[in-house]
Amino acid sequence: MERTKDWYMEPSSAWYTVRGTLLHAILENPDFRGYIDDMGKYILRVIDQGKVPEEINSLWMRVEGDLLALADLLPNPYHVPDWESETEYELPLGVIDGRKRFLRGTIDVLRPLAGEILDYKTVGDKSLPWLGKCGCKPEHELQFNVYRLLVERGYPVDPSGNRLPHQPVHIKRIRAFYMSMMEVISTGSTMVEVTPWLATEPRSYGNEIKREVVNERDDVVTKRGKRKCSDNPSDYVLSHKKKYHLTYAVPEVKLMDLDTVMKFVLGRATILFRAFDHNEVPALPPAELMLWKCDSYCPVKSHCDLVCAECGEERAKREEESTEIPIEGE
Repeated sequence: MERTKDWYMEPSSAWYTVRGTLLHAILENPDFRGYIDDMGKYILRVIDQGKVPEEINSLWMRVEGDLLALADLLPNPYHVPDWESETEYELPLGVIDGRKRFLRGTIDVLRPLAGEILDYKTVGDKSLPWLGKCGCKPEHELQFNVYRLLVERGYPVDPSGNRLPHQPVHIKRIRAFYMSMMEVISTGSTMVEVTPWLATEPRSYGNEIKREVVNERDDVVTKRGKRKCSDNPSDYVLSHKKKYHLTYAVPEVKLMDLDTVMKFVLGRATILFRAFDHNEVPALPPAELMLWKCDSYCPVKSHCDLVCAECGEERAKREEESTEIPIEGE
């Protein structure tokens, strides 16, 4: 619906999106090839806007080839070995709803020699303690493994969608980097959490590897709302408090079975491609997803609610029928 309906977004709600875009731009090697890529995106944009004739594209393709040949002769002072950033991969999904379909995704960083995928997320500071104890978010774990599916069973493509030569890569590890305004936490590393003042020891987690008391104090606390200048000793109570430094071994991202991941992708693709092909609203997600995806995040929720109201019982019936997703090959 974001593609077909006019909508707006409050600037405050776009903060994490803008910050994530800026941080991902840092991952791209700022060399001459990056300038060529930016120029190509600009030219395609002005062609789409009708500001220049379509013939400009063929002219640019010839110029781009010469510029890339020149880039190979120029020094690259920012080159990082075994580091491929912001590369788009494609995976054929077969025939869905009568047409050949493909899954595409951009890998933040691929390290072919090390067999690693690196992915970067922006989060709020309040997420950091949870990430340290539990590792990556469950919905991100599946997303990271979809990227792994693209790399191991797909192939890289250029901005025009042309297949690029490549050597198959076996992914041994996925590392997720969560970036807040305060610090960066990565899976497979350690994180230190400073607790607030507590009268009792904090709950112990299985991946806690170190605990130390950084300060101890006896606070004088008034009772029954008495002022601290009271002369009656019974108006006071000593409250023994501690503050801890808790060090956690942040869990690694789990490598899922790729056949299971492929089954999930085919199931979701079947629903979404049908929705786009026939201008249908897909079935509603589970209630726990609706709580934040629909109620807190979606900018076109009002349009969706209107469609739901118009569909009425017909939509509810379609949701019941779509609980089991047919997957080709089964």
